[in-house]
Amino acid sequence: MTRDTCEYIQVGKVSAKTAWVRKNLNPEWDETFTFETAADILLVIWDHDDLSRDDYMGECILELSRLTPGTPLDTWLPLRSTQKGFPKAQGEVHMKVTLSSTSELEVKVLAARNLVGLDKSNAVIDSVAGKLGGGLRSVRSTFKHHGDIWSDMKVDWYYQFHAALYPAGEKDEEGNDMEPGTVEMVMHFFTFFWKVLFATIPPVNYYGGWLTFNVAIFAIGIVTAIVGEIASLFGCVVGLKTAVTAITFVALGTSLPDTFASKAAAEQEEHADAAIGNVTGSNAVNVFLGIGLPWTIATIYAEANGESFTARSCGFGLNCFVYGILALSTLALLGYRRITQGGELGGDPTMAKIHGAILVSMWFIYIIVSSNRYYGNIDDLWTISGSLAIPNLPGVDYCQ
Repeated sequence: MTRDTCEYIQVGKVSAKTAWVRKNLNPEWDETFTFETAADILLVIWDHDDLSRDDYMGECILELSRLTPGTPLDTWLPLRSTQKGFPKAQGEVHMKVTLSSTSELEVKVLAARNLVGLDKSNAVIDSVAGKLGGGLRSVRSTFKHHGDIWSDMKVDWYYQFHAALYPAGEKDEEGNDMEPGTVEMVMHFFTFFWKVLFATIPPVNYYGGWLTFNVAIFAIGIVTAIVGEIASLFGCVVGLKTAVTAITFVALGTSLPDTFASKAAAEQEEHADAAIGNVTGSNAVNVFLGIGLPWTIATIYAEANGESFTARSCGFGLNCFVYGILALSTLALLGYRRITQGGELGGDPTMAKIHGAILVSMWFIYIIVSSNRYYGNIDDLWTISGSLAIPNLPGVDYCQ
């Protein structure tokens, strides 16, 4: 039996796909794709079914080492199967690839031939699907755009889970994947649960990224709430004050995703803006929403019950003072790096390590000073009560 086929193409982390060719085991696509980065080319052929899930038909890889800059490579590649539970792949894919002198790839997918026919295990399902498909086409045409997006999304989702399940190594100078080392395997073990959990978030290529954004925000909110509760319970068990727990374990747990996001931005972006702006933007959300939203809700609740809402902060003045000094010191350090190292990030490895250690020490300074304030070893500068900043009198602790 014949199949409706399309081809999925991936170069590094960038992917694309051809149009569906209906009812043909020797499809011709003749489509051209351009990729800005050079890496091994992965091609996967899928069969589209009306009701049952799309079937994997095989894949092939064209190694970057086979390409010569400026010389097109016209070749037929045999399909192979790398997925358990799927029959042995058959057929070949015809493609023409050109690597430019600027490491830009032009991939022209021409055709395929001798693809494997429908196996008996899916014959009944696809036969029923084919008969019902005629009656459903008028309905599907109304939602064709969304249907195409969902079909593409399933393929991207598969590769998200594939990347989450298998450890990834570093890349060599040519951009090829290397075997994962001991560090990568250990990190994969400890992050496996979170990688698989967040692989359930929809891919970023659809609906303008808004679907991914909203689902990710919801998931981050759930995880943040869990981390906050666990940190609070831990602080209670070990006997830490709530404020100290908040500025240490809770802040550290909720800020680690920002740290990894900034690391990824520093590695992938040309400029340092995304890496540094991500942290400051995250802190802005923490302050404006983390304080404003709870205060607003509490005020509305108190007003509805005929009460007044007043929030006192003990240690906030000293916290802001220390944080402000350290923030200005950080800006001065970034300015110094721009002058001496040519940019905020990177530069001489030795100086980068020294400056990194200085920034980490600033965090410890903030934790030590603020914690001593909450335990009464240091007097605060002022107390926040409602909307008033009240200067503290010497020898009077308004928090007791």
